[in-house]
Amino acid sequence: MKTYHSEFPKGLSDVRLCAEKNFEASERLLVQKEKQEPRMLDTWFEEEYFKGDARRYMPIRNREFEKYKNKYCDFSMSVMGDAESAAHEVRRLSCLTSLNLQYIAQLTKDLAYTQRKLE
Repeated sequence: MKTYHSEFPKGLSDVRLCAEKNFEASERLLVQKEKQEPRMLDTWFEEEYFKGDARRYMPIRNREFEKYKNKYCDFSMSVMGDAESAAHEVRRLSCLTSLNLQYIAQLTKDLAYTQRKLE
């Protein structure tokens, strides 16, 4: 008969696998939304100068989000202290996924606004 303690690592590894899958799915969705941004800019700006300027800064903004996301979650994990490594990784992946989903929601809202403007 297995004890709760001996089953815990297996259960935690399942949770970690789920967290990894959720993070990877959020990364794919984020890339998909970021690819839609140029269309959004074409709708927002009428003058080519502003479109070009916005397109130049869009990749910079996306890279800055990646830096922010990683630093924010790294800091959050540092204040956790010495946690079991699998649990620590689950929390780190959950943090990254949460920030991705917040950014995706913002992009989705902006794209929906743009779509309404086109109609």
